[in-house]
Amino acid sequence: MQSMTNLVISTRTRNLIPYYLTAFAMSSALASVFALVAEFRNELGFSSFEIGLIISCGYAASFVSSIVLAPLADRGRAPVLLRFGVLLGVTALIILGIGTELWQFILGRALFGLALGASGPAIRRTIILSDADNFGRNLGRIGTADVAGFVVGPVVAIVFNLIGDFHTPFLAMAVVLICI
Repeated sequence: MQSMTNLVISTRTRNLIPYYLTAFAMSSALASVFALVAEFRNELGFSSFEIGLIISCGYAASFVSSIVLAPLADRGRAPVLLRFGVLLGVTALIILGIGTELWQFILGRALFGLALGASGPAIRRTIILSDADNFGRNLGRIGTADVAGFVVGPVVAIVFNLIGDFHTPFLAMAVVLICI
């Protein structure tokens, strides 16, 4: 009987891996912005104020979208919110990946903030409903994936920056999100 329970738990856990990977990738993409701030200044000539504006627009958008969209996840719209969030995240990363002007970076970062505000609550709601018996453990794992992505993101961004230029990390992370 015990092995049957472990089999069910491991199957449920395996089904949650795409959600962990999505949280990891979204957090990595967010952290890459911070790793590339010096490149924004060197390559595009952005001032400290402009860089602060780019970053703060993303946080503001994420805050607002979390407040507005999180209740929708609780009302059964989590799958739609997750798809919307990932699609918006890919779009934002492509804008950041090809952008050369301040307004493009503000738009890309704001869209990515909206994406985080939509996908985060949807991921957590899905995790809670997918395995109600182990939702605490699974929420801990999603938190771990989120923090791990934020830690790994700058390293990945710097490696891709060395391979290409400061646009390359954003485009590479967009491809990763598409694959997930």
